[in-house]
Parts: sequence; C-alpha cells; structure tokens
Amino acid sequence: MSAKGLALGLIIIAAGCAPDPNAPPIIRDDREYVATLDKVRTLTQSAFAKRDRHEGLTSSEELDLKEAAPLIEGMVAYNPQSYGPYLLKGILRRTLGDDEGAEQALQQALLFVPDEPTPDDDLAMAQIHSELARIYFDKLDFENAETNAMTALDLAPEDPESLVTAASVKIQLKKGGEAKAYLQRALKVDPDNPRASELLRFIQMGSDKKPK
Repeated sequence: MSAKGLALGLIIIAAGCAPDPNAPPIIRDDREYVATLDKVRTLTQSAFAKRDRHEGLTSSEELDLKEAAPLIEGMVAYNPQSYGPYLLKGILRRTLGDDEGAEQALQQALLFVPDEPTPDDDLAMAQIHSELARIYFDKLDFENAETNAMTALDLAPEDPESLVTAASVKIQLKKGGEAKAYLQRALKVDPDNPRASELLRFIQMGSDKKPK
C-alpha cells in the first residue's frame, strides 16, 4: 500500500473510532450522577421557565436542551428504576415539541412510584399527570386529559399548575363553574399566575354574553 493510501486508511479508522458527542455519558457513581443532574438543571432552567410562561425559546435555549438530552439518558441508564430522570426527559421532550417521546417518558416514570410516597413524591406524580393531561388535551383526547388532570389535583390539590391544567380541560368540556373554582384557587395560591388570570377572564367574558 502506498503512503497516501495508508494515510487515508488511518484517517478513516480514526474517524470511525471518534466518540459520538451526542452519546449518553457513562455515570459511575452517585457523585457523578449529582454532578450530571446539576448540569442538566443549569442547561434546562431558562427553557423550562419560559415553557411554563408559554413563551417561545431562543435558538440558544433549544441548543441547551439538546445538550441536556443525552445527559438525561445517562441518568436513566444509571438509575433506571427512579422516576426522576424519566420526568426530566418527559418535560424536555415536551418542551422541544416531541409529545410522543414526552408521553412515553412520563408513562415510564409512573411505573416507579414509591410504595410509600413522600409529599415530594406526590408533587412529582402530580406534575407527571398534569403533563400527561396537557399532552392528551393537545391530542383532543379530553377524556384522558380530564382523568389525568383530576389525578394531579388529588395528589396536589393546591398546586397552581395542576389547578390551571384542570381548569383548561373543564373549559373545553363546557364545565365553566368547575373551571372558575379551580382558577380562583390557583390565583389564591399564585396571584401573579398569568395563565390562570387569562382563563378566568375568558370564562367571565363568556358569562357576560349570556342573557340575564
């Protein structure tokens, strides 16, 4: 083989052996797991906050989410029977517009509910069901949306996001009285919740149009 051919072969071999930058990290112990979780939180904080405010993401925030995605996969691989990494994965996929991937991750999270859940576990489970309710709502599957929204409320009856999600579903099902009560409860806990205020105004406008 000529020197040129040998050099080309070495380049091809080297390229084939190059590590995949998108491959999940191998997490070897709890210390590395915590460090990975901290990095994921840093990368997703801004995007998740904007998502909760129903605001669009910047291209930089989208890139941060894509960087966080393989880190979460590494967390799943290290701790596959914990709901936490699946919940993070579900929120991330949902934020990126991948509802199918989000639903799969969230359903996986539900498989690992602790036998004796703590109050923090209940809040996390409420968030999972609230996220699923929103996914089903967008699919126009209002029956499953309502089931999950009410499960979220059973677990966290004073959580503003769960209350707002339940109200959204009730409005769609033409149960305005229930929706109004949920929104009033949400605003009592979180007076500055923009989505609750918006939906409450929507209900009140509808009531104003009815004959007296």
